[in-house]
Amino acid sequence: MFLSKGIRSISKGYIRDFTEVHDTEENIKSSVTLEMGNDNCMVKLLDSWPDSVSLNASISCEKIESSAFVERIENSKSLGKNSIYKSPIIDGNSGIKNHNSFCSKVTIFFENSGEYITENERNIFFDRSFDDYVMDFEKKDNILFEKDFMTVGAPIIEKYVSALGEFLRDEGSSGKASLKIYPYGGFYEYGTHPKNIELCVFQTAADSKITSIIINQMTTLISHGINPFADQLLKSGTPFVGLKGIKEEQKTNLYDDIKNGLCTIALKDVTNGDSKSYKSSSLIHIQNTNLITINFIRNDTQ
Repeated sequence: MFLSKGIRSISKGYIRDFTEVHDTEENIKSSVTLEMGNDNCMVKLLDSWPDSVSLNASISCEKIESSAFVERIENSKSLGKNSIYKSPIIDGNSGIKNHNSFCSKVTIFFENSGEYITENERNIFFDRSFDDYVMDFEKKDNILFEKDFMTVGAPIIEKYVSALGEFLRDEGSSGKASLKIYPYGGFYEYGTHPKNIELCVFQTAADSKITSIIINQMTTLISHGINPFADQLLKSGTPFVGLKGIKEEQKTNLYDDIKNGLCTIALKDVTNGDSKSYKSSSLIHIQNTNLITINFIRNDTQ
C-alpha cells in the first residue's frame, strides 16, 4: 500500500494506538483517511518537514575594480601617488603582500546537491526539489548568500608637517600624527577557510621615502588590542582613527555569518502550498578548495 509522506504503514492491530481526531478544520488539514478493507480510520499526519537540510555549495569572489590612489605628503613634499589596488607598492611590514588576495564581494552558490534528515534518516537529493518539496532562495541564479566588503573608490591624500627635529603631525594639528586606516575589501584566496574571509584594512607606511601601504586583516588589529571601528589612543601615544560607515554585517567573517543564521532558505510543500523557513547553523569547508556544505535547521522563530 502506498501512503502519503509522513504516514507509516499500519495494520488494524495498531489503530487503537492512535489518538482520536475530531473533524475540526485544523485537524482535517493535518490528517488523512486510510481505507483498510471495509474499515476507515482517521489518523494524524506525522510532522513530515525535514529536521535539517544540508546543501553543497561553492564560494566565488568578485574582484575590486577601483582605480583609486593614495598620496602621502610630508612638509609639502609628495612621496608619490600609489595605486591602492592595481599593482600597489606594498610595504615590507604589511601582513598581506599579495594585492590579488582581495575582493569586493563573495557569493555562495548552491551546487545542486544535498541531503535532508527526517526522523534520523538521511536522504540525498539533487537539484532544488525532493519528495514533495521545492526549495526557494531569497536570491536568483542558485545564489544562497552574498557578502559585500567596503572598498575605497576615491583618492586619499594625507598631509603631515613637522618642524626641524620634531615628530610628524597632521597638517593643521598640534598633536602627534594620527594613524588612519581605510577599508581594503575582503580577504579571499582560493581554498581559504571561510573564517578568514573578512574585511581588511590598510594604512600608509610612515618612515618611508615613498608612498607605500600596509595591509592587514581586521582580526590582526583586534589581536593587538585595537578596535578597527573606533577612534582611540594607542599605547604608543599615537591617535588612531578607526573605520567609519562600516555596516554591521561587514564586521564579521563569512564563517560566523553562516553559523549565526544569516543564510536562509524556504521549503515549499507543493501538495498544499505550505512553506517553512530554515536558517544556516554550521558550515563544513573542504580543505584547499572553494567547496563547502551548509547545514540548515528549522527557523522556529518565523
